[in-house]
Amino acid sequence: MSKTDIRNASDADLISELRRRASESCDLKQKALEALAGEQVRPDLMHNLAPEATQKCELTSEQAEALLSALKARFEAHPERHEGIEWDRVKASLEADPVKLWSLQKLEETGGEPDVFMADKEGFVIGDCSAESPEGRRNVVFDREAEEFLEKNYLDVPFSGNAADLVAEWAVEFMDEKQYRYLQTLGVFDQKTNSWLRTPADIRKSDHALHGYYTDNAGVQVRQFYPYDPHNGRVAFRCVLRVNWA
Repeated sequence: MSKTDIRNASDADLISELRRRASESCDLKQKALEALAGEQVRPDLMHNLAPEATQKCELTSEQAEALLSALKARFEAHPERHEGIEWDRVKASLEADPVKLWSLQKLEETGGEPDVFMADKEGFVIGDCSAESPEGRRNVVFDREAEEFLEKNYLDVPFSGNAADLVAEWAVEFMDEKQYRYLQTLGVFDQKTNSWLRTPADIRKSDHALHGYYTDNAGVQVRQFYPYDPHNGRVAFRCVLRVNWA
């Protein structure tokens, strides 16, 4: 977003830009404000950043040790997801990038059960491998636009925020359709729930967002659905995090 765009943007667009820049900078709230200094963004908009944005992207040594222990146990329990990859190399790569560990902690604590499931010469991808869409992220709409629509038009529909803001705050990415379909070759996921997935701009402009699930009759399904429908608490979202080899 250019300085001209920022001067002409609505408050909602400015808040979105703040979140984006905050998620990229890691000292989150303060660095987002510094990045926009001199660009005529009102400081009062900063209160719209979620509490996570006031935190630094780092874990204590005890938290990092506990997280790595949980990741190692899961890695060793599911060798079919990462054949030919050694845990020690994964561990060294994660330890070399503390911000990635901070992001993975968010996935872990919300029930994503993250694990390595894709790799190439440059690095590897850790994604949510929970059997159902992560329990700690349920009942969310797709993005802030969908949240605002729901708040304006259907005040009696309960929901717990939106997926896109959390993805940005945690410095991760939505799992895309290709990754989701590959994950489904490693097991059966989302038989009872649905997962929001990365949605191309043209689909989102048509007032839809992608979500995936599995049925015994039809197998893996990735379909367009209304982004402001939390599916009666059955929808969460799946994330991925790419890590370069150390």
